[in-house]
Amino acid sequence: MPSVRIRLDEPRKAAVGCGLILALLGLVVAGVVVAGRTLGESLDRTLDRIQPVALIGAAAATAALLVALGVVRWSRRPRRPPDRIVPDDIGRELPELRAEPPAVAGFLADGFEPHREGVPATLFDLAARGVVELTGIGEELRVRLSPTMSEESALLPFERRVLDLARRRAVDGSVPGAALTSGPKEHARSWWRGFRNEVIDDAQARGLSRDVWDSGTLLAFGAASLVPATLVLIGTRNWGAGVMYAVAVLAFLQWTRERRAQRDTDAGLAAAADWLAVRGYLREAELEELPPASVTVWERYFAYAAAFGVARTAIETIPMGAEEDRRAWSSHGGRWREVRIRYPFLWPPSWGWLPGVALLVSVIGIGVAAALFRLATALGWPSAGPGDPVGLVAFVRGIAAAAWAGAVAIAVWSVVALVRSVADLGGARTITGQILRLRTYGRSSDDPGRHYLAIDDGSTDVVRAWRVPHELWSTVPVGQYRTASLTVWPRLGRVRSLGSD
Repeated sequence: MPSVRIRLDEPRKAAVGCGLILALLGLVVAGVVVAGRTLGESLDRTLDRIQPVALIGAAAATAALLVALGVVRWSRRPRRPPDRIVPDDIGRELPELRAEPPAVAGFLADGFEPHREGVPATLFDLAARGVVELTGIGEELRVRLSPTMSEESALLPFERRVLDLARRRAVDGSVPGAALTSGPKEHARSWWRGFRNEVIDDAQARGLSRDVWDSGTLLAFGAASLVPATLVLIGTRNWGAGVMYAVAVLAFLQWTRERRAQRDTDAGLAAAADWLAVRGYLREAELEELPPASVTVWERYFAYAAAFGVARTAIETIPMGAEEDRRAWSSHGGRWREVRIRYPFLWPPSWGWLPGVALLVSVIGIGVAAALFRLATALGWPSAGPGDPVGLVAFVRGIAAAAWAGAVAIAVWSVVALVRSVADLGGARTITGQILRLRTYGRSSDDPGRHYLAIDDGSTDVVRAWRVPHELWSTVPVGQYRTASLTVWPRLGRVRSLGSD
């Protein structure tokens, strides 16, 4: 059963909420008991008689709760900011910037919802303030940590998050813009969630927004859900059904809270109107195709243009999202370069197998191929005779063709696997380089999946990821972008042991 909790900001709210829930439960149960005794019936007979009514009431109460949720959400949607006049003197006088950072400004201008453009916009703002430097264009774009970095304590939490990301990926104080990703998909989602919450926290601290689903509202809905939950219990005569209904409602309310939908305040609405006017100005300034290094000319205005989605080319150059599985940037050898990664599965044959197992399977495969060759030869390619049933010849020809195709495929696979396994019986070798990717494919509830480790030793720009056995994968002592040494069977692509330098 999932763990569900609804945070309450004040102890008094918790006490009132618990009392309200108990009162509602007691009221429903007492009503059932009183009705039964009034009619001179036993409790069981009363429950049996009102079961259909209870189920209909549960459905109606659930529908009413959903409608109430929709009404509350609609009534608390952000209001439309008042219009501001965009100045006509484009190019002659820059608009005044408010105190909010670009990520918060984008949040206000985009309907009180954080957007991913706020991440590169924050990086551009750090560059405009001298915390980092952006140099180069296209593939030559580099993000450099400034040697004269200002005091980090002055940075906001989400600004520090972006700076920490650049610092972790930097080598000798520099990282290519395309390599500045927030990690694998799972980690990238968590990273973005943290960034989003920190932007919302900052906006709330400035009095610019507030939660749509505050603790009091969620508590009221949670308490109200006990009515249909009790009706479900009565209608089904099953405690488990009533409890599961209540847990499902509470889980839904918790999920709703964690999404942190925001609504405006009066101060936030005025700030949003000011930022929308600035956005209108920046749209007229033709910043769409400018590279990230243009921040040196436009300074913080360029960061706000990115937050508003105006500087599209710069945003696409440094999206700072999840990293790709099949492309990575390596700094092995002190020089940044892009590396392509492949994750072998069916080919080359027996990739990731032990040499002895691969040898045995390849010998068996050769035997199977020989048997199929004999079958195909025996069948030949028969011609239809006068007394043959309709379709028999076509059926036999199909078996013969399948036998020939299977024999050829199995023979090729087995011979290649045999050669590779025999070659690896001579011993393993050690590879030292930078780990670029750690990935698992094919995982399920009863299968740990296929584990891959891609390492760059500087010998090629296209690397095959090595297969790591599950018992070794669970104790992998290294992480991405760290230097490590692997002992591998090179032809079969299986890791024998690994460790960090």
